[in-house]
Amino acid sequence: MVSIGYYNFLFTTFVMELIISVSLRKEHYLKFYNQYVVYIEIGF
Repeated sequence: MVSIGYYNFLFTTFVMELIISVSLRKEHYLKFYNQYVVYIEIGF
């Protein structure tokens, strides 16, 4: 059995990597996922 804390760690890491990649390649994401990026910026 894998502990719930491990899943929380994986999810947190995934979210942080997602935020970082959006920040680093904002122009690229704005071209293809404009509404998605705006949602992230509002959410955080």
